[in-house]
Amino acid sequence: MSKGRLISFEGLDGAGKTTQMELLGQWLESQHIPYVRTREPGGTPLGVEIRQLLLNRPELEITPLAEAFL
Repeated sequence: MSKGRLISFEGLDGAGKTTQMELLGQWLESQHIPYVRTREPGGTPLGVEIRQLLLNRPELEITPLAEAFL
């Protein structure tokens, strides 16, 4: 089995992370390279709920330790 790669897109809201992920996905598909796309937190029903809480409830405070565990 060949080794994979982990590519992470990080940046502020509106910086173009989703656009870049979509462009990379299109290129990988054009090259017939299999890939897996995930979102953190996300990718599972619980992860989606946690993501929505973090994005839509700014009044909820999260400690740095709790954020690291996510």
